[in-house]
Amino acid sequence: MLLSVGIVMVYSTSTLVALEDPATSNAFFFIKKQLIWAFLACIGLIFCMDTDYHIFSKYGFLFYLAALFLIVLVLVPGIGVKYNGARRWIRIAGFGFQPSDCMKIGLVIWIAKYVEVNYSRIKKFYYGFLPIFGMIIFTCFLIVLEPDFGTACFLLFVSLTLLWISGMCIWHLIPMFIACLPAILFLAIFKLNHIYARIAIYFNPELDPLGKGFQIRQSLIALGSGGISGVGLGWSRQKLFFLSEESTDFIFAILGEELGWIGTTSVILLYLCFLYYGWKVARKAPDIFGSILAWGITMLVSFQAIFNIAVVTHSIPAKGISLPLISFGGSNLFFTMLSIGILLNIAGQVKSDI
Repeated sequence: MLLSVGIVMVYSTSTLVALEDPATSNAFFFIKKQLIWAFLACIGLIFCMDTDYHIFSKYGFLFYLAALFLIVLVLVPGIGVKYNGARRWIRIAGFGFQPSDCMKIGLVIWIAKYVEVNYSRIKKFYYGFLPIFGMIIFTCFLIVLEPDFGTACFLLFVSLTLLWISGMCIWHLIPMFIACLPAILFLAIFKLNHIYARIAIYFNPELDPLGKGFQIRQSLIALGSGGISGVGLGWSRQKLFFLSEESTDFIFAILGEELGWIGTTSVILLYLCFLYYGWKVARKAPDIFGSILAWGITMLVSFQAIFNIAVVTHSIPAKGISLPLISFGGSNLFFTMLSIGILLNIAGQVKSDI
């Protein structure tokens, strides 16, 4: 249902932009690409659903290394495609994908495998927590270099939550925070103006209504204009070049304008259903690896949705993160569907009813 909503909303939000863009000049350009990715993603979901998830335990580290190689590769000039000042994409045969989307599931698989092997000592600082924490920080650091600070923070949050669920002592984070403090301070000083501007705009978008505060103001206008039932599918005004990223990071705002409170609430309920049943699968999984993997996949989808909706509704400072299964973006859709296929396979091996 979420994928169907996404296809409809990508078509609704992208036709005018595709038609006016000299590089495309075709109203169906973006929806065609999204449909191709959706088709491939459905095949990937079926494949993963019919493949025993224990194969990812066997080859989990290789999958993680492959994702890590792609992350490094995207940083190489001439290979990684630069857009809006960030080098996050690799483009092949007219199709682009973000290696960070592959890394999301790659890192979760590796954490699940690590916890399975080291479950008895995950509470120990040097022999349990420190090695996996170092790999998580290294991975997030490479993503920050793109730069993609939002995805790095999201992955760090999901990873630490997984370790906490696995039994990690929360106090182990204190010495790690102290050790990373110089790097955090350096980053804060280096980007002090940018950080200050983000925080100031978050508390008061009217400080720069035509600049840094413009996007969030237009997002709130779109949501407010939708009312209870919306202005009607396809009739959004904010997508007429007022609100940028209308097919990707801010597609939820256009959905709210066109389908209203009823539409946004229905989508949120669908994500909550996914979270609930993912939680049940994780609790009843037949082994530690399956349980941690199910937790990770559930959080990847539901937490990403929470972060995106929080940004669009001005609940947290703006950060570029897409709405899973709904936003335009092939690689994100593909790896999200693969993840859900793995989750369905775990659910299929649960002895009792979900």
